[in-house]
Amino acid sequence: MMHKLVIPKGSLRAVTNDQGSFPSDPAASRSTEATAQIILNNHSADMTLTGSPDLGTASRSVEDGSTGPGNTDRGHEMNYPWRSDCIEIVGPSDSVLLCSADLHEQRYIPSTESSTRLEEDAYVSPAIAKLLEGGFDLRLEEDVEALPLTTEHSKAREAWSAGSQWVSEEHLEAAVGLAVEPYENADNIQHSVPKELVLDPGVDSNIFPFVMHGYVAWTNQFFFEPFRSLLPTKDLAYLWIKSDPHQAVLASQVGLVVSRSTDYDLVDFKAWENFVLEPITQARTRDMEGPEAMNAMRHSHKYITMLRLIGSLASVLKAMDFHAPVFRRACPELSNELVNLPRALTSNVNIQYYVTMDVLQSVVTHRPMFFRYNLEFLYPQVEEFLRTGGGPWNKMMWMYGIPDRLIVTFAKINILLEDFGNQVDPESVKELENEIESCRPIAWFDTGTHSAQVLGKSVMYESWKLAAYVYLYMGLCGVNSWDTRVVKVQKAFMRVLKGLKPTRYPESFMLLPMFILGMATNSVDQYVLLERLRGVTECSQPGTMANDVMNMLIHVWANAVGRPVRWSDIRHACLRVVGM
Repeated sequence: MMHKLVIPKGSLRAVTNDQGSFPSDPAASRSTEATAQIILNNHSADMTLTGSPDLGTASRSVEDGSTGPGNTDRGHEMNYPWRSDCIEIVGPSDSVLLCSADLHEQRYIPSTESSTRLEEDAYVSPAIAKLLEGGFDLRLEEDVEALPLTTEHSKAREAWSAGSQWVSEEHLEAAVGLAVEPYENADNIQHSVPKELVLDPGVDSNIFPFVMHGYVAWTNQFFFEPFRSLLPTKDLAYLWIKSDPHQAVLASQVGLVVSRSTDYDLVDFKAWENFVLEPITQARTRDMEGPEAMNAMRHSHKYITMLRLIGSLASVLKAMDFHAPVFRRACPELSNELVNLPRALTSNVNIQYYVTMDVLQSVVTHRPMFFRYNLEFLYPQVEEFLRTGGGPWNKMMWMYGIPDRLIVTFAKINILLEDFGNQVDPESVKELENEIESCRPIAWFDTGTHSAQVLGKSVMYESWKLAAYVYLYMGLCGVNSWDTRVVKVQKAFMRVLKGLKPTRYPESFMLLPMFILGMATNSVDQYVLLERLRGVTECSQPGTMANDVMNMLIHVWANAVGRPVRWSDIRHACLRVVGM
């Protein structure tokens, strides 16, 4: 029986206790004791990270009884690869799962020139393909040496900062009023760095420049396009300082410490964490809705982003679970409606970031999303805004390098996989292929945008597109890493990656697409990809989400020696490395 994607209209409201959670492996080991660094149980017993590895609660109810990984009453056998009975390591001789209209024969194709360049370039944009065909080196920095794997973390961050996309002198002075010293590298794309400020934040007149200095340091290091968010932040910073100067200064101190080095303590962060989580606790207790719930989440984006950098993947998932009921009541949809994902992606930045992380955590952990979403575009302009970067709101592309329109595509694959496993009709697969193909880099004509920055954006677009193809074929269709389509996509990505000289920009933003594409990477290219991951400072820092993701990939490879990788291998790796 063939199935098409149907977005149900039933109620799926976030709750704190749900049968949709997954059983954990009792023998699963945590990735590191550092997971317990982030203690969230000051506000709720559900948030303890030092106890059971289970994600304490799932964040949606299944009132219509038609969703959730445990549902098998559809009248035919269905394969839910994330279920506990489907995580066993399988061999290449296993039967192939039903997939698309043109199901290719499962066979191993070595990572050589056996596939033509023409076939590989069919998966990348014409601009990138032309550069690759001409032997163009996609390096963004000619004078930044590739970092040795033994580089000390704090020095690594300093060196890699040379490849960051710094805020220009004009943007910085206009927004903050701080003097800056220009620093030009060989390609002239690092425009400036802030001077070291010697300010006492306890003096009222120093609070605003101190807070903005911390924000600039943070965005320069961890935002894909930092200048995009600088000017709008000025007015928000004034309001923040006026309403809560102590918390503003504390958050700025945390941003400065983390952006400078990986050798940090968490004293300031833990104090700031209490400030951030207290409104969430109150909102959960009092069932706040609408603007009140939205106000309670006012620092959620900053907090979860920080957890991604200094906390484990388990701590990030715990935090999202803790925020879930407040997020749901902050959304404008009625309690019997699904949250509209495209509208959420054009909403408040805290809502944008939550839904983005929800979609991506499902991809990376092979677990259902915390919420089901309505994927309908309420107005044609909304899809155009997501595709082109228009509109007045913050964009995930600006902040983290992921094309906003592709977030909807990943969510659609998640829903299909949750509802139908790998038994998806060919028409749905073809529609998704067309949807991914239509996501192309937009033309960046900003006068202040350097050609290397444009190239960096194009590389990010290509990486996410290729990752979406791999997730479609391996995740939804159920084919393994030796499938001909998967091999072609992986080879196209390796051509791009090998031509890109290691620099922090854009490579530090490529962690998740590299993980997804790593699932398709053969043994010949695994060392190359692992070197690039280890070169990202966050990946080399134990106890962080990036380190967990890298170790999950290593676990998948180690358990797939002599056989192709299957997407279901992620569940076993997640249980063993993350503990959930």
